[in-house]
Amino acid sequence: HEIPVSGEMDHLPNSGAPPAEERSTLEYVQERLKASAHPTVVIFHLLFKSIALFLYVFGGWFLPRSSSATGGGSFITLTVFIILLLAADFWVVKNVTGR
Repeated sequence: HEIPVSGEMDHLPNSGAPPAEERSTLEYVQERLKASAHPTVVIFHLLFKSIALFLYVFGGWFLPRSSSATGGGSFITLTVFIILLLAADFWVVKNVTGR
């Protein structure tokens, strides 16, 4: 990993903010949202994506334990809910942000 030579990074814009090590995560997120042209869209994009990921990883903890033949029904419900969240995220990205 090379360390930049003095003056090598002068062409990059400087926001005047303290280095990343001195700022908290919350301050960084607030700064990025203020710089965004549409912060509401960013929030919904991250919300849909993060909830879907959280449910995918930890959704099994919220499923009721069942030994009956229909025990897989809650897994299917969770899968459908995750797919709907990802579809909502896709819609936001494609139709609202225009990417």
